[in-house]
Amino acid sequence: MKKLRVVFALLTALSLFVAGFSAYGLLFRRQPAAAVSPAVVRPVVVTAPAITVSVDTLYEVLEPCTELVTATDRYTNRGTVSDHRELFGRTVSCTIEEVEFSYIGTLRAGIDLSEVKFEVNDASRVIYVTLPAPTVISHSIDTSSFIFQTKRNGLFTEISPDEFIAALDYISCEQEAVATKSGKVFRLASETAEQTVTGLLKAASVTADYTLRFYTAS
Repeated sequence: MKKLRVVFALLTALSLFVAGFSAYGLLFRRQPAAAVSPAVVRPVVVTAPAITVSVDTLYEVLEPCTELVTATDRYTNRGTVSDHRELFGRTVSCTIEEVEFSYIGTLRAGIDLSEVKFEVNDASRVIYVTLPAPTVISHSIDTSSFIFQTKRNGLFTEISPDEFIAALDYISCEQEAVATKSGKVFRLASETAEQTVTGLLKAASVTADYTLRFYTAS
């Protein structure tokens, strides 16, 4: 009986020892090291300073083409010249001379690019271009294009060259006024000038990332 108690005590002590060792292992066993993400290396972006452009540079770019840019309006016009004789303050019908004529004329409007004005906004990358107002620079008549038709052939009356030139000058001035009022030839001159300036500035590297905005001086 005494031996059984001793054996039971040994088994109990061994059980407690095993249990204690297991608890120690659970409490103090080595935990796996936490995974550490490698540091993300971001590339260093070096931003080049924005290129700015001065008004003087723009004039230098434009200098090779500081000439007159023109637009042409070719037209056909008709007119009438007449003369007569009077008797006692009244027109003698049989003396009325009347000639109708037609001709081809050419009206040119132009813009002097040396008078272009610039304004630069570097913050918004915009170049403001002010074109001078177009003007009529020439008005010519093709003398070989004249066609004459006699409407009335009066007796004792002959239209003089001076009368014909006066009539021609008058209708030419009228034609110029019509062209000015419609503005067609002036719009063409402005568009041509704008295309010329755009081509020159866009070809220059210093203005490559600028926006061009055009205006016409009043």
